[in-house]
Amino acid sequence: MNKKLIKQEEYLVQFSEEEIESFGWEKCQKFSVEIKEEGVFLSPYKKLEIDISRFPREVLELLISKSCEQDVSINEVIEEMLHKAIDELNESDT
Repeated sequence: MNKKLIKQEEYLVQFSEEEIESFGWEKCQKFSVEIKEEGVFLSPYKKLEIDISRFPREVLELLISKSCEQDVSINEVIEEMLHKAIDELNESDT
């Protein structure tokens, strides 16, 4: 499939409603991007549900604080923390 790239502050690939449904994706779904000689490969992120009601109060306060400081949602703060932890694990494996 060939798609047009739209340049804003970052590159966007726009899919029609029919394409989104045919791939089983959701609107605003996030993808990892891998650029190879054959083209650009998109892999949808998998959903991970975390029950934050089990988090200690100190952790919840930290999440709220970071969320306010960065003006982002708590989900985005958790996502950023998970990315950093995974990157650190990958670096320690090499």
